[in-house]
Amino acid sequence: MSIVFAFAALLVYLPPYFQGAGGAGATMSGAMLLPLTLPVFILPLFTPTLVRLLSVRTLLAVGPAVLAVALLLMTFTDPLSSRTGLYAALLLAGVGIGLAFGVMDNAAVSVVPAERSGMASGIFNTVPKD
Repeated sequence: MSIVFAFAALLVYLPPYFQGAGGAGATMSGAMLLPLTLPVFILPLFTPTLVRLLSVRTLLAVGPAVLAVALLLMTFTDPLSSRTGLYAALLLAGVGIGLAFGVMDNAAVSVVPAERSGMASGIFNTVPKD
């Protein structure tokens, strides 16, 4: 749940912050979120390769750890004066979220019989993550 909560919070609160405190327009504010969102879409494509190199448990531990480091970096970065620092922290957060998102579905579906995998996937994507 922490991964989903952090991702949703960043997507909801950062654009108004960029616009209000940073003076960015709506388009620029959205573009500033690309370092966060692109890894979330791209990294799950490499999940099979990553699972061969590292275990699912390792990826499920590394993802939140990377996200925690990124969130810590964000607390020490002034986004208005250091856009590079902000983009680095957002990219790192996107990597942490992308690593976890790529294996969470697989972990949920792999614990049920194969004939119920569709049902498990549907439930996993419907119910809030704990």
